[in-house]
Amino acid sequence: MLPSPNDIYLKEGENKLDVAMLPLTITTAIYGTITDAKSGLSVAGALIRASKGLWSNPEYFASDSSTSTGEYRIENVLGANHIEVSASGYETAHRYFSSPVEESQQIRINVALKPLPAPGQGVYTASVYYCYLQDCEGSTDPREWRSNWYDWCQWLVQYETNLIVNYIKSQGLAADMPIVSIEKVAVEPRYIGSPPTLFLKRYMFHTEVIQKMPSFSNADIHIVIGENNFRIGAFYEGKGTVMVNEWTLEQEVRAMEGEAWAKNLVYCELAHELGHGFHLTHCGAQNKPCPMAQMQITYDEWVNMGKRLWFCDISRPILLANWKNRTFPM
Repeated sequence: MLPSPNDIYLKEGENKLDVAMLPLTITTAIYGTITDAKSGLSVAGALIRASKGLWSNPEYFASDSSTSTGEYRIENVLGANHIEVSASGYETAHRYFSSPVEESQQIRINVALKPLPAPGQGVYTASVYYCYLQDCEGSTDPREWRSNWYDWCQWLVQYETNLIVNYIKSQGLAADMPIVSIEKVAVEPRYIGSPPTLFLKRYMFHTEVIQKMPSFSNADIHIVIGENNFRIGAFYEGKGTVMVNEWTLEQEVRAMEGEAWAKNLVYCELAHELGHGFHLTHCGAQNKPCPMAQMQITYDEWVNMGKRLWFCDISRPILLANWKNRTFPM
């Protein structure tokens, strides 16, 4: 065998030798396999991004794409505490770690992606956008910035979309409205205004920013949530988009949960605004508690209704027909 330049030789009688050893370097890494949750087959071309910092405000700093066998490996991920996995035709998946990745640590994380539902099965996918004034990120004023924006938006939106889905199901139709993405969007000052310019600026923000987000084309319904300073109120913007004030949504959900400060303010803003997308119009106070009647009800009334939505005889057939036939959005 030929000698190696790293071989060490001792002379006869020698039994000690000081040797400087190079430390073995183990690269910090996250690795694993991406598969289809339904078929179990490998998913190629999935984007896996590692982040650190707050889970609600991730700082992505390393990424990789899955191979033809679904395998991926992201190196130099010291401090990472979360990965996001996205692929065309699948719901975006998130995996959170109980503690950040440490030096020389290698973690295996396999992810099974859930396929997006096929169109025409009563399923409408939703994308959510948390909008805040530019330069307000990190503010301690909750009217300007909410550090747990991701979980907060998911809770509020899912609460109200579940009410809509459950109502449609109660009428004998298939229904689901999965949230496929939640993103934060900084709002530039040029999109902020007061009446009468507010309406034009709102339209500009929708067409110039929201519609150009990559996730916009991947979802049927788009829910834009803004803080008070964004002045968005609640309205249907068209093209499947609802813009609603975050404090309005919070008030409604708290009211539905019976919290004392809001318990007489029960309403479902998303059901009302999405109703416009399904070609519904305002039906008048006489049709209370139909969401299209624009009338709040008390918590006691809500309990007596079984905590479920109810649509009047005017709105119900239009909503169900358009839901079933997918004549949405208006």
